[in-house]
Amino acid sequence: MSGPALSMVIDAVMIVLLLATVLFAARLALHLKKFNAGRKDLDRLVRDLGSQIEKAEKAIGGLRATARESGRDLQTLINQAIAISEELQLMEEAGDNMASRLEKLAEKNGKIAAVAPKGTAGFSIRDPEFEKGETGSEAFDDEDEESTADSGFQSRAEKELYEALRSGGRKAGAGRVS
Repeated sequence: MSGPALSMVIDAVMIVLLLATVLFAARLALHLKKFNAGRKDLDRLVRDLGSQIEKAEKAIGGLRATARESGRDLQTLINQAIAISEELQLMEEAGDNMASRLEKLAEKNGKIAAVAPKGTAGFSIRDPEFEKGETGSEAFDDEDEESTADSGFQSRAEKELYEALRSGGRKAGAGRVS
């Protein structure tokens, strides 16, 4: 090969290499363009994610405040329930004590009724203070004592109960203190 033919072969190889470089550069430019578009989308995604995180933190703070407030309200209700429960327990104990006392009195009255002579009332209300003589100076006036003694009642309480039952409860509200 002579000089001009060699030169043409070298020029042809150079043109092929330049075409390959241009194609490679165009392909690289296309990839860089796609990369920049993806990067912009990624930046926008990161900004959106940051704003969503801030909103979530605010919402979590609100939930915590609500939970604290609800917890306080719930604790107040629990404390009230405990107080009511304790009060009910005291009432139950008082009721049990009263029931046992009434049961003992009923047994005692049953024994007294069994021993009582025939012809006496099967039901009587006992006034232990009256029986002991602890009526107090102003508890009865002379007229009341005579009328209870004459009517067969053992105490003023029995007479008042009898009168209340006879009047059908008309006097039931008269003795109440408001």
